[in-house]
Amino acid sequence: IAEPQDGEPGPGGEGSGQAITGRDTPAGVPGATTAADDELVAQLRLAYELATILRRRRFERGALTIGSFEPEYAFDRVGALAGAVARPETPSHALVEEFMLAANEAVAEYLLRKKAHTLYRVHEPPEPASTRELLDQLEELGVPTPPFPAGQAVPAAQLQEAYGRLSRLVVETSAREHRGLLAWSTLILRSLKQARYAPVNLGHFGLASPAYLHFTSPIRRYPDLVVHRALLYHLGEGGSELGDAELAAAAEDCSTRERDFSRIELTGDDVALCFLLDRRLEAE
Repeated sequence: IAEPQDGEPGPGGEGSGQAITGRDTPAGVPGATTAADDELVAQLRLAYELATILRRRRFERGALTIGSFEPEYAFDRVGALAGAVARPETPSHALVEEFMLAANEAVAEYLLRKKAHTLYRVHEPPEPASTRELLDQLEELGVPTPPFPAGQAVPAAQLQEAYGRLSRLVVETSAREHRGLLAWSTLILRSLKQARYAPVNLGHFGLASPAYLHFTSPIRRYPDLVVHRALLYHLGEGGSELGDAELAAAAEDCSTRERDFSRIELTGDDVALCFLLDRRLEAE
């Protein structure tokens, strides 16, 4: 399961629009099954109910609903690129995403109370000029927009609520008119600031979360490891904390490397998709 992406492009997104449904048959998931023992089924149904509540509360407080495109590639027998399809966002992904978000928030709130030295995942509100430009662009494209608070010093909670309504309206309009979901979502993303790591808590705009960090993937991401060590330290189970200077340097370095890796990944996707498109055009 991929880590939510904080309102940035990616699966789930620390802002995915994938709904949690109660379907008995997993649609679009090859080889999936609902066959299991009664105890496991009961636990999964309870998890589904809890995730649905968490998701509803997250959207009620203004979290963004942003779709994204992540390609999955197919290769032939000799390893050459053969095709690409959009990676499906399944209800099971949405279910796991909610509990990952809840775990990250719970640890952030605990370490904040302990005044711990750790790395927070912060996402600051967009600039007013970026918001006005977004609304103008959507209006030109015929996309209805909800009322937005005016002024230069709009409270973050009001702006989050308006952005949350807008992101859901974009999804609804796209579904009704069969156009524009990825393009319109991209415009919303471009109006936002980039999420980053910081040694102080500044809240998370995309998730409408007062405190957030990355805790659930310490085997593949250094900020999560910093968080785990700080958590163990404050639980009295060993662990350690970085000093102020080390923490600031780690926040800057991890944020920079994340942006670099993201650019490399997006460039790789562009090259692969252009290769497939060129081959298709030649065939036609």
